[in-house]
Amino acid sequence: EEGPNRQCRAVPLDELMTRLQKDFESKKAATIKALKNAGKPPEDERIYFLRSRDQILSRAREMLGDAKVVAVVKGNGAFLHGIEAALEKAADRGTAISVLCSETVSIENVEVVQGAQNGQSQVVVVIDGLQTLAGTIADDADAEAIWTRSLFLAQIHHEGLSAEIALANVSHLLGADEKRSR
Repeated sequence: EEGPNRQCRAVPLDELMTRLQKDFESKKAATIKALKNAGKPPEDERIYFLRSRDQILSRAREMLGDAKVVAVVKGNGAFLHGIEAALEKAADRGTAISVLCSETVSIENVEVVQGAQNGQSQVVVVIDGLQTLAGTIADDADAEAIWTRSLFLAQIHHEGLSAEIALANVSHLLGADEKRSR
């Protein structure tokens, strides 16, 4: 009430909550619109160092979750087992996946090529030629890798690993045909 001694009375709770909800929705819509118009930040092409097995496996799984067209992977059976579910999900989404492993491994809808590996603990994951992870995992105490979105490094790793996989395939074909292998 207006007057020399102002008096107030609380509005009903439902009315207050409805007004607060409308205010929130209005501010939310304005914030979303402002952020959409703010533009996209530049791509982060820095190199990040991963220093544990868990970090490396987690990043590999995250990368495979982002894969849209193609992924090439190199690693031993233990590494592949750690990312197997992510490989299968990516393959189910239609991502073409090729894996080079020194051991006999079978993963549903994934091309696994058995080939000699220089170091049993080497790991490489490249997705869509856009991001790459490369390093070694001997055990948790001896694990290190780099991860980057550098197109330059991702494309070099993609081309190199694709060539290794193709060479392993050719070696298997030649080994299966004695006449051709000579």
